[in-house]
Amino acid sequence: MHTFKRETIGQTLVITLEIQSLDAKNAQHITRRMAEAMLAGGRIIVDLGALRYFDVSGFAAILNWVGDAPRRADVRLCSQSGTIRALFELLRAQAVVPLYRSCEEAMASFSRAEQRGVDVNSGRKEDRLLPEQRIA
Repeated sequence: MHTFKRETIGQTLVITLEIQSLDAKNAQHITRRMAEAMLAGGRIIVDLGALRYFDVSGFAAILNWVGDAPRRADVRLCSQSGTIRALFELLRAQAVVPLYRSCEEAMASFSRAEQRGVDVNSGRKEDRLLPEQRIA
């Protein structure tokens, strides 16, 4: 099984994970592969796809994909998995990194940011959050 698949939709690179577990055994390897895939920057959606479990190392890797992406990249995460959504809620990760329910919802967030006049490639996380998701 491959680690992930890549496809381009319009101007957006969509990376879909094809692994079920992200943990201490594979987090470094997958993070290196993700960094290579994100190198060109631009709009990137990481669909957590088949992922059903992550440990602390896996969670750190996911946060790094967003936080350590190339400066010219704007990364969104999405997952339809109730388990992954529950883990994000438990860790209160939504306050830092929004997790969209679908690729379509993540894609729409780029348009909303552009309509507000936000540079989606600015690298400023506070500009990426919708007003209702910002931390006071």
